[in-house]
Parts: sequence; structure tokens; C-alpha cells
Amino acid sequence: MANDTKPIFLLSTPRAGSTLLQRILASHSKISTTPEPYLLLPLVYSLKNNGIVAHYHQPYVAKGISDFCESLPQTIQTYHAHIREFVLSLYSQAACGAPFFFGQDSVL
Repeated sequence: MANDTKPIFLLSTPRAGSTLLQRILASHSKISTTPEPYLLLPLVYSLKNNGIVAHYHQPYVAKGISDFCESLPQTIQTYHAHIREFVLSLYSQAACGAPFFFGQDSVL
């Protein structure tokens, strides 16, 4: 799928004014946005061993994904390339034709 939508990311701490900025930018006809999708955080942290609270044992998941990546051409780079393609495809669909998609995630 051709993807012409360009993502705009804002990472901020909670209560820093990011929602206000999102609403201001969303008023522009060329920018589409949704409330904080938290789409990237679990994907980025999928290879982390700690710092994650889950109903499963995250270090096993990270090891499994790492082991799986070893079987891929170009290993982890292939994994990251497909995550990028996946996320950009979803953002493009969420943008509904707008040239820009604004994604906001609050991080601690």
C-alpha cells in the first residue's frame, strides 16, 4: 500500500499541554489525529526485559521475539522495518486522506 501520510509525533509528560497542542493542530484541514493511541509504546517495548507490567512474563516474550528475529533476514532490522510499515499503514488509514497524522503519547 502506498503511504503518503506523514506522521507527526509528540511525546510528552502528562499535564504538559500536549492535548491543547493536539487540539490546535487538529483544527488544520491537513492534519488528522485521534486521542492518544498508545500504538507505538508496546511495540517499542516488546524487546525490553523490565519496566513493563503485564499478565504474562515479559522477559520470556522479549527472548522469544529476539530469538525469532534471529531467523529473519537482517534480524532485528527486518523486525523494526515491519513494525514501521505496520504503524504507518494504520496511521495512514486513521488519517482518512489527510496528508499528516498527529500521534500523541504521554510518557512517564
